[in-house]
Amino acid sequence: MPSQGVAFFGEFSCSKCKSKWKSTKSYENVGQTCRKCKSVVIATKQRSLKNAKKVYKAEDELDLKGIGPFFGEFNCKKCDKHWLSAWCWFEVDEMTKIPQKCKTCNVNAFAIKMRPLQKSKSLQTQPHQVGLCGKCKQLGYSCETLKLHRMADRFASWKI
Repeated sequence: MPSQGVAFFGEFSCSKCKSKWKSTKSYENVGQTCRKCKSVVIATKQRSLKNAKKVYKAEDELDLKGIGPFFGEFNCKKCDKHWLSAWCWFEVDEMTKIPQKCKTCNVNAFAIKMRPLQKSKSLQTQPHQVGLCGKCKQLGYSCETLKLHRMADRFASWKI
């Protein structure tokens, strides 16, 4: 992909395989290759990265209630590292996302997608990365205590 010109935040939708994705490396009139079917796709929407310090709920996240925790998908703008986290939060305004730091380059990254937490079928869990978590930094202590309290309320009706 050419790196000339101004980068935008772009939303892509492949007409062949119906895949959808978002990218911080979107350029005007320059397509990206669909990972699923390898077609070249032009962004359907683009917006400036210039004032992208705070990231707000996307249209498909407006039904998320409360400030968290949620399950999120992250992508670092600097090193392009991708990760998933069950430690995603919104600010008290319930619209502004709280960032996490990238393990590789220590740069703040905002979730590109968030959804409600669901009970995992996996028995494997990774320890919470307190040093990388924006919510822990805000609180001054691990946000795990908030999560455990809220999870108990959320899953109280489940038969485990």
